[in-house]
Amino acid sequence: MIKVMKTKYVLLIVLLLAGTTSQAQFGKLKAKLKSKTSKSKKVKSKRSKDGEPEYDPNNKVSQAQRSAKQALSFVEKGLQKKNWEASSRGIKKDLQKARKNLDVLKGEDSENNRKYYKNYEARYAQFKNTFATKMQAYGEKKAVENYFVEAHRNLRVMNDEFYTKKAFGEAAKRLDYKGEFAKKKASYQASNKPNARIDKYVKAIDEFYNNAVPKEYIPAMVKYIDKETKSAFDKKKWEWRPQDALKTLAKGKKVVEIGKMLSLKPSSELKASENKLEAHRKMIQEYIDSGKYEAYKAKVKQKRIDEKRVNKVGMRNPQAEAIAKNALAKKFGVPVLRIAIGSVRWDVKKNNVGVPLYKYLYVEGAIKKKDGNCHVVVAWVRRSYEGGGRYGAMFAADLREDGQINCANIYK
Repeated sequence: MIKVMKTKYVLLIVLLLAGTTSQAQFGKLKAKLKSKTSKSKKVKSKRSKDGEPEYDPNNKVSQAQRSAKQALSFVEKGLQKKNWEASSRGIKKDLQKARKNLDVLKGEDSENNRKYYKNYEARYAQFKNTFATKMQAYGEKKAVENYFVEAHRNLRVMNDEFYTKKAFGEAAKRLDYKGEFAKKKASYQASNKPNARIDKYVKAIDEFYNNAVPKEYIPAMVKYIDKETKSAFDKKKWEWRPQDALKTLAKGKKVVEIGKMLSLKPSSELKASENKLEAHRKMIQEYIDSGKYEAYKAKVKQKRIDEKRVNKVGMRNPQAEAIAKNALAKKFGVPVLRIAIGSVRWDVKKNNVGVPLYKYLYVEGAIKKKDGNCHVVVAWVRRSYEGGGRYGAMFAADLREDGQINCANIYK
């Protein structure tokens, strides 16, 4: 009996020990499982409510998400600035950066359907359109401003240049106050978008055309035309050189045209000058076309021939006369009918330090050409300086013709 009870107690103790050991082993196993589960949770990325991934500098998706978000934020802040156009290059670069990183997210199946990604794309589209709209408006604004800047630059050229200069006329044509400028000015004022710089330029240009032109430029132009074309109205001058007179009148006409281009209202003074120039131009042109000019030229030419004479004898030197006569006959191939020394003495030609070069006599003669016309001819008889007060032998130089003479007047 006692032996049986001992056996029961031993079995009970064994069972208790076995249970304790099992419980301890189960506890360890449970702790291990709990530890593994905790580690597993730590490896798994955390996300925001919109699905944005937790930042991981070694993860491509995380990097793209962070860069896209940051670029979109910079774009938004840039567009909200009052002087956003000063940051337009930066905004453009940030939009490009956002697009590049959004394309990375778009290529990831784990990201391209998440709420944050769709929100990014929507913001990108909105900012892109806003930027494009602002840039278009800014471009139009700058184009308007640049036009008036250029118009004012042309005005400065006109203020700096005299109105007969080519640069003045070209600047006035480019400005085109009554044409293109008037349209641009009306469009600008109708836009109700005041610009202090444009207003300043418009005021200066209006002042020039409304006040300076009628009060200063037109009166000055009329005086200039009268002064510069005076020679064209001198009968002795225009009768002999009508073509030159026409050119002078044409210059005056150009000034009239510039004045008309500048004037906002017809100028009676300018019109009077224009009429005067045109009437005289027609008269001179008729003078040429009618043959009167040719007749006048022939008359003047004959008068000059009839008045032409061989110079009076200043001195006699048979040797010099013979040398000149022979040289002229050889030069023109006909006999010299008369020879006359015009000089009254030998003149000496010196260099710039006073040393003689040669001495000379001026000689004129008359010849009759094979066509029957007579002409005055000229020669210079020289003696070169040889030093020591001595001069060399005589010779003829600078032989030339000096106009036609009436053959009947050769010996007069």
